[in-house]
Parts: sequence; C-alpha cells; structure tokens
Amino acid sequence: MRLSILTLTLVVCNSYDIDLCDVSCGGAGCTSTSLITAENCSSSPEQNDFIWSPPNIRSISNPNMCVTWSSVYNSAIMQPCATENGDSWINDMDKDCQSFVFNSTSKELTTDNSCRNNEWNLNGCFDIKKKVGPIIQLTRCYHQPNDRFTIENGVWKSENDPAAGFPERCMTMNSPKTCPRAGCCIDCADGYTMGKDGICLNDKEKGRGKKVNIFLAIMNNETGLNEAVDDLVKHRTAFTGIIFQYDGICSASSKEGDCNNSSYYDPVHFDVGHPAYPVSDVTNLFRSKLGDDLELFPIVSYGDTNDNTPLTDLITNATLSEQFARDALKQVQDNNWNGINFGFEPTDVDDIWYYQAQDFLAIVSRVFREADPKLKVSWDSNGFEGIAYNVDQFVAMNTYYGTFEGDFRQGMFATSDKFVLGYCPSCQQLSDEEVEDRFAFLESEERGGKLVKEIDVWAYYGSGNPEGLEDSWKQYWPKFEAWLN
Repeated sequence: MRLSILTLTLVVCNSYDIDLCDVSCGGAGCTSTSLITAENCSSSPEQNDFIWSPPNIRSISNPNMCVTWSSVYNSAIMQPCATENGDSWINDMDKDCQSFVFNSTSKELTTDNSCRNNEWNLNGCFDIKKKVGPIIQLTRCYHQPNDRFTIENGVWKSENDPAAGFPERCMTMNSPKTCPRAGCCIDCADGYTMGKDGICLNDKEKGRGKKVNIFLAIMNNETGLNEAVDDLVKHRTAFTGIIFQYDGICSASSKEGDCNNSSYYDPVHFDVGHPAYPVSDVTNLFRSKLGDDLELFPIVSYGDTNDNTPLTDLITNATLSEQFARDALKQVQDNNWNGINFGFEPTDVDDIWYYQAQDFLAIVSRVFREADPKLKVSWDSNGFEGIAYNVDQFVAMNTYYGTFEGDFRQGMFATSDKFVLGYCPSCQQLSDEEVEDRFAFLESEERGGKLVKEIDVWAYYGSGNPEGLEDSWKQYWPKFEAWLN
C-alpha cells in the first residue's frame, strides 16, 4: 500500500491560512497540523488527553488519532492512527513511527528499532529537547530525567528533577496550525502538478538538466582566487556553475571589514562586500578560463556578527528592500550573471529574523522574475525555517554532514523541487564508502535521491583547502562528473 503524508494529514483539520501555504499550493490551500510540545504543567484540556494504548499513545477524546514521530517535521505530531504502513520514501510511517515500547522500569519510550530518529538512526528515545522543551524529539537515548515519562489519568509528563536542571514538563496537544511545507498542499497552483509522492512539482522544472555549483569564498584574495580557478579548469566537466561571495548588506553600522570604506553610510543598502574589496572583473576571470556557458551567482552574505541592526533595518522596510533588490538586479544584469544567492547567518540573535525575511525575499524574487524569469533567486538554509519563502531554490546546508538523508527528506517535503542538496568536502573527511553512499543515494528512487536535480558544494579553496582535507575533493570530482553525465 502506498500511503503518502498528504493522505494522512488531510483529515487532521481543514482550517488553514492560505497566505501561509507554500507557493506551489493551489486554491484549496494546505492542511493544518497539530504539534505536540513539552510545556509547564497545568490543568488545561490539551494536557489531559493522552492514553497509553500499547503500542500507541492515543487521544482520549479522539481514539483514532495517534502520537506520531514525524521525520519530515522533526517533531511529534498527532496523526490518524495507521492500520498499515506505506512504502513511499516521504512517508513518516514507513518504519512504523506510531508504535512505541514503554519500559516500566526505566520509564523510557522507545521505538524498538522500528523508526528513524532525528539523527537518521533506527531506534531512539523520546526526549525533552535541551531539558526544558518545548520541542519533544525522538533522538538517541541519554537515560536522563528528560527521557523518563509517565502516562496516567490523561497526562503524559516527564520526570521532575529541577535540582539537576530537568523541570517537569507535560506534553501538550496544540491546536492545528497551517502547515507551510510544500508537502502539505491539498492541490497545486497553476504551473504545478501533483507528483506521485504527494508534492506539487513545478512544470517548468520538468526535463531540467542536472546542475553542480561550486561555492568560492576567497574573493578578496586575487592570488588564491586565480590559483583556485586554474585548478577548477582541470575539473570543468564536474560542475556547471560557481556561487561566489561578493555582496553584502552595508550601512553606517556594518561590521568592520564587511564593506568597502565608501559604503559605510545610511540607509542600509546593497553593495559589494563580505568581505570588502573583492577581486574586480570576476566575470572575465571565470568565463575566460572556464567557458562562456559557466553559470555565475554572487552571494549576498551577512554573518559573523552579533549586531543584527543592518539586517533587520533592511528586511523590515519594504522601500529599502525594493531598492536593494533593484540594485542587486542591476549588478546581475550588467555582468550577465544567472541569478543571486542569499546567505544570512547572524550569530547570537533570536529567530524572529527568519519570519521578517519572508517579505524581503518575496520582493527580491518579484523584482528578478519581472525582469527575467530565467534568473534564479536562491536561499542558503541550515534547515527549513518553518516559513514558506517565495524563492526559486532552497540550498540545504544541513545536508553537509552525516544525517544528510533525513535532512533531505525534511527539506524536500518542505520545499518540493526548489530543494538543492548541499555537500561539503571542505567540512569533513569522509571514507570512500561514505562518499559512495552519498552518490548511490542520488541514483535511488526508493530513497528519494532521484528527485535531486542540483547539488551546491561548499567551498573550494584550491591549495588553501582546510588542513587535513586537501584530498577530500579528489573523492568528489569523478562522482560529480559521472552524476552530471
């Protein structure tokens, strides 16, 4: 039986805010989902509706609803209780993620080797994330108080050990909220067609050739950049484009060294930067050596600072956002580039900027599409932010590391064929077997890898590759070439 996530979530709740749905969703909008969170205990009805009915945790008020570990939401949610599991790669329950084992001695709730946890390993324990929640996760068993539970009289709660930093938490069945993920579409917007896995696919992407883009992050080092480009010539058949750090968000309060000296003024605006003074005439440098068919995408970067002021000033002001987008577009068109990439990673700030960025990215995408629909606007992400960004491509940086397959599932479910798989030879030295598996995945329809049409690769430094990783790229070059061809 093939049972997709879409089939399951349709019956959870029919209410939604269509403006929060993914751009691929049609007029019927998207489904709502009830998340389970760990909260301070109270007498609220939302904390008094759980019953242990082996092997399930069910709702007392609606016994047909079961607690489900969702790998694509990376959360516990309420889903209709399944009588038979599906075999779709995107199906949350293809490893029986509604069936649990309760150990009356240890008080741990495990999946008994029947479900993949948040590290993409079989088995695991329910756990209150960071001791206090509100996220409840299925992860490795730590055998700590936040892994120990009771389910009695409708209340599912964790062990109370405040002296050790583990406060008592009660699981809470939240009201359904609009699901902004592409996999939650009820129907598809014009220009999209529902795929066999319940995800709306962009008709324009059908038949699109595969792409591999190489990130470059040495744009203010002319000697190093020329050496890297000369080395890339040797591997030209292994990639189709370059994404290069070149632009920044500049204002009077920008971080020192982030912008050219002449660009430290208000209001916040677009200019080359991050780092300041990049090599000039990069179009000629790249295409004279790597060919006129090389696709080029500058990165607008913001990060390595605890001061969020320039970023916030930009993305919360529609007038400044519009001007920023038009200045960026002019640079792209003047240089005959193929689009633009955004990499925002401010440090030590709260996550509200994720939501504020939604309108900013929508403005940039509109400006670029109106000028030339072929131009791509892409967004670098450390994992789906929970907001439906109206961009052309969603570049997953969380797939750089060992849990790439689970992160791929979450990203593809959230963003459909906007999803771009991220690999990083400069982040880690993998064994030949691990690299082989990453490319075997790409050839597997069952694992979902066949859906990947683009890989963006961080980051090539030529002879300046990180110490100990000088040979890592050698594992990848022939694999990229074979995948493209």
